[in-house]
Amino acid sequence: MKRIAISTIAIVVVFTWLVVDQTPKADATTVETISIVQDPIVPTQPGHRLKSLSLSQTSVIGGTNFTGRVTLQFLAPTGGTTVHLTTDPLPGVEGENFAFVPSTVHVPRGETAATFEIKTNPVETQREIKVIGKAGGVTRTVSFTLRPRLRR
Repeated sequence: MKRIAISTIAIVVVFTWLVVDQTPKADATTVETISIVQDPIVPTQPGHRLKSLSLSQTSVIGGTNFTGRVTLQFLAPTGGTTVHLTTDPLPGVEGENFAFVPSTVHVPRGETAATFEIKTNPVETQREIKVIGKAGGVTRTVSFTLRPRLRR
């Protein structure tokens, strides 16, 4: 549900006229009301600041996919907000690809959050993976443990 803030300004104009035949002055007051519609989607503070980055799981078996969530400090403005994502280690570093996140996630206009998928590959040894998000000059980092599948 979208809300619209309405401000009302009253403008008072006083007209005075003088009648030539010496009748007394008459004062008339006209009040005009102007409504200004303010779009609440464009906050007074930046809507691009990344407030938090969270993961649906903190420990997963390699080969499991799960979700992450970016949350902005304010509603995303017109055009939305792009949050840049990466992992540490980066895919391809050390010759292996442990985890993948999209390079960006888009928070639509008027929203404060968006989700994204994290894809993982099987691993031989346990690894700690960091997911890093950047938007509005703010960087947030969260970690998860990538575990090998138990062998039987």
